[in-house]
Amino acid sequence: MPTVYIPPQEFYIALSTNTIDGLIYGGPYDYSVLKLDEVATSYTELNMLYPGFVDNVLVNQNVWNGMPEDLQDTFMEVTAEWAEYRHQKFVEWNEGLPTRSRSRLFRMTMCWRSRQRRTYGMPRRRSLLVRLKRSR
Repeated sequence: MPTVYIPPQEFYIALSTNTIDGLIYGGPYDYSVLKLDEVATSYTELNMLYPGFVDNVLVNQNVWNGMPEDLQDTFMEVTAEWAEYRHQKFVEWNEGLPTRSRSRLFRMTMCWRSRQRRTYGMPRRRSLLVRLKRSR
């Protein structure tokens, strides 16, 4: 299946005009913000990004080596706190999606879960299929 890059601001129009059949982008929160639940008939949780989102913090090695140890420790603590905060926000956003988009959750069949694990290298865990009702 061929893939093409489409900027996020064009997702809604591309889906609503059947220019594209589907997309993989961000996670449930992003889909909600872009109002894709108005034009998409289903959402499958692939867990390819959330909650595995990674923020990178880069520091020049010479600068790091020149920092006092207590400042390095503080830097690491604050970075860890930020990562936990971001993770919790994504969890909250993802859990809130069905209510906001008036969606219904359906458990995926064993066949779908098995196929999804093989295709995407997913761990053996429960997956959900979210069928989004069109907003009227």
